[in-house]
Amino acid sequence: MKKYWGRVEFFTLLILIILFSLFPFYWAVVSSLKRSVDLFNIDMWPPVLTFINYHQILKDQSFLHSIWNSTIVAGVSVLISLLLALLSGFSLSRLKFSQRNTLLGAILAVSMFPQIAVLSGMFELIRFMGLYNSLSGLIFSYMILIIPFTTWTMK
Repeated sequence: MKKYWGRVEFFTLLILIILFSLFPFYWAVVSSLKRSVDLFNIDMWPPVLTFINYHQILKDQSFLHSIWNSTIVAGVSVLISLLLALLSGFSLSRLKFSQRNTLLGAILAVSMFPQIAVLSGMFELIRFMGLYNSLSGLIFSYMILIIPFTTWTMK
């Protein structure tokens, strides 16, 4: 019987943690379905559900263009970074050479370096390469930030 109550307490705590974790998502969805006048009313369920907010944002062509650009940047960045990290991670795990541990330490150090500290140098590099204000410049900057961690993970 004691084991039963221990399991009940465990699952009760688990359900509370899950509800606490999922509540912000619920609140975001419910807030997106509210009218503008009801937005600051604190109701667990709004009196009127409307999809007008989704209709307004999806009919805006600049929003759809931005979503498409984000999809391209994310997809290309991930694909190229994974390809490069897969090759470098495989070679770092299989090949034995004299400075292997030094290189692995440098990769780990670079991946832990704060991204904001690299920002000004990366901006100058992208501007020098003529990639400023372009999708390829954004893809390149994401790859610079992603590849060290991905290489370390693939190793």
